[in-house]
Amino acid sequence: MQFDELFLKAMSCMSLKKCFSIIGSEAEAISFDKAFGIRFYLTRHEFAAGIMADVAGRLTGMPHMCWATFGSGLTNMATGVCSAMLDRSPMLACSAQIPRPQIRFNLTHQCIDNVGLMASITKSSLQLEKAEELASHVQTALQRTLDGLPGPTYLSIPLDLLKTDVPDREALDILQAVQPLIRRKRIKPARADIIRAAQCITNATHPMIVIGNQVIRDNAQASVCRFAQQINAPIICSLAAKGAVPNDHPQFLTAANKYLDSVYRTSVLHSLFEGVDLMILIGYDFGEDLKPALWGHDKPTLVINSVDVPMGDIFQPDILCLGNITRSLDQLTHHALPQQEWLAAHQRLKCFFDKRLTPSPIFHALWLPCVLRWGVTVYSVATSGCTNSMPDCWPPRTAQTTFYVPTSVAVSALRFPQ
Repeated sequence: MQFDELFLKAMSCMSLKKCFSIIGSEAEAISFDKAFGIRFYLTRHEFAAGIMADVAGRLTGMPHMCWATFGSGLTNMATGVCSAMLDRSPMLACSAQIPRPQIRFNLTHQCIDNVGLMASITKSSLQLEKAEELASHVQTALQRTLDGLPGPTYLSIPLDLLKTDVPDREALDILQAVQPLIRRKRIKPARADIIRAAQCITNATHPMIVIGNQVIRDNAQASVCRFAQQINAPIICSLAAKGAVPNDHPQFLTAANKYLDSVYRTSVLHSLFEGVDLMILIGYDFGEDLKPALWGHDKPTLVINSVDVPMGDIFQPDILCLGNITRSLDQLTHHALPQQEWLAAHQRLKCFFDKRLTPSPIFHALWLPCVLRWGVTVYSVATSGCTNSMPDCWPPRTAQTTFYVPTSVAVSALRFPQ
């Protein structure tokens, strides 16, 4: 069995089901039609392959593969890989490397340091050197995409290795050694941390809940809503966590970041955080561009998360409740937590934000998405290069359209419906 076929069969055994790539002379060194269970998606550019694997990973919570040839093919794909790293998407990025005897970085045609290039934008970056490494290296690379904060890993495979013949007995041993990917169970929250968190909430007068994307990844939305209802705290979220709580939830205010005042063309950030005496950060990720500088470093912070993301001197919560988010919140709801009165400013902001998705009565060229939505069955729209005014053209929030907005247009995402 050739190594390229063995590689793909191992991928399939580990539950990887999709690969995004383009056709090219070096890309043909790996024959995707030899592996049952992996669906190949032809893209027009390596960048598109990376972005498609990024979004597929975010939607499914499982890694998918993108493949590129060496040299500029890999650098084209690197943007999509970087997006997966920044947006916490599980992904396996792979590319060819020129035959090992010819490797001279930046001297041989199309030969660059693949591993070094990808090391800074992936959770791990490795090159396979021999067939015996397949089981351990690939298993480790794929599992790392899911462990801790999700993200991409990278494998470089030299062309001569791809065309190496592997004895059938050895190939069978390798395939038997690989295991399907698993989602590791989150640790149980410490009882002492739950008690400290409950006391902190009880002592607060005007707490605010901030939701991060880990809530979605851990499927803890229902627990967040129950907890919020019990303490009657207003809710905001990062852009990456939009949809964790419905827009029409009675306690949801807005998605927020530092551009909020510019988006709404009025001062709202000051009123949003003034008077809040406890920030409850659930599934919070500093990388989601919702930073403590917005609410002030003097406010006490309680972090409830299943993943520890130490930020050193940049951010240190007063209380860290680490463990399964759903279990942490459910245990907190068993305590006699008081229901708090909303600040008058939050009541006014609730009315203000509830009007944010009213479509503009002015017809202009950007009304086309509304025509598409009401005229044909469109269930999702991918956007890119939008301006702050563009969301004015979308249908009312009752329209069941999902918008996928990349990091590059995150400002506009504030006003997109779910």
